[in-house]
Amino acid sequence: MSKKTESKIKVQNSYFEGMNNPIFQIIIKKSFTTKTSYWLARVFDKLQSEAKIYFAEKQKLIEKYAKRHEKDGEGFKKGDIVSDGQTVDLKDATIFRKELNELLEIEVEIGLNKIEIDLEREPSCTVEEMGLLLPLIEVKE
Repeated sequence: MSKKTESKIKVQNSYFEGMNNPIFQIIIKKSFTTKTSYWLARVFDKLQSEAKIYFAEKQKLIEKYAKRHEKDGEGFKKGDIVSDGQTVDLKDATIFRKELNELLEIEVEIGLNKIEIDLEREPSCTVEEMGLLLPLIEVKE
């Protein structure tokens, strides 16, 4: 039987970078027991809420350190961030990375307890799936 335990879920902001990973969608679609499925849905919802805060702060850093176009051009205006669509040109990449790493290392408690899971009753998971689940669960012995 799956249930909440008394151990709070804590993740570093770096965990949120992986939330766009398609593995999360695979995990959500698995046929977990009803209780595990319910608690995972609650946890994923809370993680998405916390991720919004992290990504907003990351965007502030990008805005702070991004190079900007000095005049209007084809497809951009003066003051727009200089970017090739994939990466952003930075004024000082070293300081940006330092501050981003500080942000990534911040530990966040999401306000829910870890989920106790009996792995024998749940669907099997790949190593990658377990890597994403481990901060959220405690394995029932």
